[in-house]
Amino acid sequence: MMMGNKVCRIRISPGFYLQCALLFLLLPVQWVLALGVSAAVHELGHAAALRLLRVPINAICFCPSGVILGTPPIETGKEMFCAVTGPACGLCLVLLYRWFPELALFALFHSVYNLLPMYPADGGRIFAGLCKWILPPGVEEKAARAVGAGTAFLLVCAGLYGTLFAKLGLFPAALGMGLGIRALKKQK
Repeated sequence: MMMGNKVCRIRISPGFYLQCALLFLLLPVQWVLALGVSAAVHELGHAAALRLLRVPINAICFCPSGVILGTPPIETGKEMFCAVTGPACGLCLVLLYRWFPELALFALFHSVYNLLPMYPADGGRIFAGLCKWILPPGVEEKAARAVGAGTAFLLVCAGLYGTLFAKLGLFPAALGMGLGIRALKKQK
């Protein structure tokens, strides 16, 4: 794929294919389509911000944890701006609730999850950037890790509460543990 005068590599991991197949097997088609449209709008928001800032996209990788846009290193303020644009574009889809309720609900969940202060989610990138601006060198990384780990712990607790006390079945515990473990594994 050509991006300007440079070639952009596109990679699709085998796990992404497996994840797509499982989604089509487990969810109704309208939910899978809502997930796809929400994710596409989210990533297009990031890509538009990168384009606006004239930052080249060298690679695009589709993997089970999401889409990764490969760029050269960019300064903190620009990274924070690019991180905000994905969830902001996703939240715009909430306005379509009247006509596309599945899309609006998934876009809301996807955007809120991405704004949680856990690296590598967008909220984690934003929080790490704020820490770089506010805290002294050496402390900012520890603070970002601590807040990310605390957020992951709260996700696990919320999932266990949903399963054990709210009697919502095993799904909340599985979701909370999955998101929490993913967040802990991806810490900087």
